[in-house]
Amino acid sequence: MYNDSTQQYYRYEIAISEERGKLIGYSHTWFLFEGQQYFGLKKIKLRRDGSKLITEDDGFVSHNYPVAPPKGVRQLNILDLQLSDSLMVLSGPFTTNQTRVYSSVTGNIRLERKHNYRQSSLVPHLQELGLEKKLSFVQPIPPDASADVAVAVLRELDQPVQAEATLTPNRGGAETLTPNETSRKGVDEKISAVNPVPVPALPVQTEKEASLPTDNRVKEAVAMAPETQAEKNTGLKPVSKGVPAISGTSGMKPAAELYKRKNVVQQVVMVKADSLLLTLYDNGEVDGDTVSVLMNGEVLIDRQLLTTKAMRKTVYLPAGADSVQLIMYAESLGSIPPNTGLLVIRDGQDVYEVRFSGDLERNAAILLKRRR
Repeated sequence: MYNDSTQQYYRYEIAISEERGKLIGYSHTWFLFEGQQYFGLKKIKLRRDGSKLITEDDGFVSHNYPVAPPKGVRQLNILDLQLSDSLMVLSGPFTTNQTRVYSSVTGNIRLERKHNYRQSSLVPHLQELGLEKKLSFVQPIPPDASADVAVAVLRELDQPVQAEATLTPNRGGAETLTPNETSRKGVDEKISAVNPVPVPALPVQTEKEASLPTDNRVKEAVAMAPETQAEKNTGLKPVSKGVPAISGTSGMKPAAELYKRKNVVQQVVMVKADSLLLTLYDNGEVDGDTVSVLMNGEVLIDRQLLTTKAMRKTVYLPAGADSVQLIMYAESLGSIPPNTGLLVIRDGQDVYEVRFSGDLERNAAILLKRRR
């Protein structure tokens, strides 16, 4: 998603599901500022109009913005659907309504289908809130089944990150956004740019207009459009929420039951540098999740509480090793199982975002392979 006024790209995802002939959905947007992660999760209304799919904000489900989002401001997306082989693209302009306080904002959105919806930021967040059941395409993971292995998508620092989406016949979805203001350059500007507030519009890469089929091909889609611009200065202050206290584990060693759990490879990341900067965040609702991070069985990070504030660690890959394995070991599940988080891997100027999920029976594994 691109904001015309700020001339920045933002991460934006939507999930769409059709139940009994009615489309439902959610949207999710998030950004990083000064080592803090901020998000907005909304319900959206959807309808078809000829060849177009129209979505409109229908209220916040959850957010952690340091200031309250503007009331009465809604984002309207008018999207064209384009299908090409396995690629599904929703693209088009968006606007926000004008109020007595805010002027209208315009921009563009480009969403691409995401096949592995569990690697989105939206679906795991809905799962934490118990709302994933509203998405018919979300299926429980069988106890003995390994998760789909995805190859990490490179996030170029100075290039727009393309959105990804997921399409599945007869199932569910999601989407969100917010506003901006001039008096608080830090907080309001950043929030406005990412949300559908009456701030400058968000233009996005456009594709050829494509007619929306009259059949059910749009029934289930999870779309997401990422951000690419570097984090800006905006006096954002984190919103503190009650986080469950971590049960006393001081007498236990980290990853005490590592080999009793099954390792599930969730992503493969191709890297070229000998050292990497790892940054950990909670995936959405801060609920007391704690993890230990291990590399080839050695503890790198000991029982870290996941929050929206960055926890950073520089790691050095073993000389001569073609690949290494990172294990995200769930020490606790917090108040909302499972244990979910965001791992940002910085490989020189390249940045990768990995969503992980684990519990007391499965470890989230990430393979780092050297690029030759």
